[in-house]
Amino acid sequence: MQTLRRTILFSLPLVGLLVTGAVAATAAGETRVTRAAILSREKALDDKIRKLWDDNPYVLPGETRGVYLDGFGVVFTADVLTLVRNQPLMGGPPNADEKVQYRLKKQQRIVQLKNLLKTALVDAASQLEPLPVEEQVAIGVSIYKYPWEDSAGMPSHVMVRGQKKRLLEVKSAPAAIDLAVKLTEE
Repeated sequence: MQTLRRTILFSLPLVGLLVTGAVAATAAGETRVTRAAILSREKALDDKIRKLWDDNPYVLPGETRGVYLDGFGVVFTADVLTLVRNQPLMGGPPNADEKVQYRLKKQQRIVQLKNLLKTALVDAASQLEPLPVEEQVAIGVSIYKYPWEDSAGMPSHVMVRGQKKRLLEVKSAPAAIDLAVKLTEE
């Protein structure tokens, strides 16, 4: 009987430690960004990009993809067609004038896309509740190029990212968005 009592007395602190560890692990699990939260932001970004240009129903050839990287934050990626050239099925490359017009319009659209990505980044940060404030939110977009395009000086990829804490501060002071968002392109 005494051995049983000693075993119970020695086991109680261990059981308490295990329960505390289990509660802490559960609490830590609750702070993780869920797949449902990421899916919601994927769809929201897709909707924003699709509505950006009325004349381009094929702006997104696929859907946005998001992933949570523990200790870094959330990263979203998408492929974008800034313009779709209206051409016959067996049509050849555009003439010189068409190429110039295409390039000018694409340059304008890339500026519009960058602005949209900045605001989408701020929106994502405010909607991803369990994301720790010291972690990042990032959106990377690959921009499709036709083989005949003059792509000199045009980015193939645009990336925006920022720390959640700084992005949340921008919500109340939108003019400071460029201070909270790091934009890179290549």
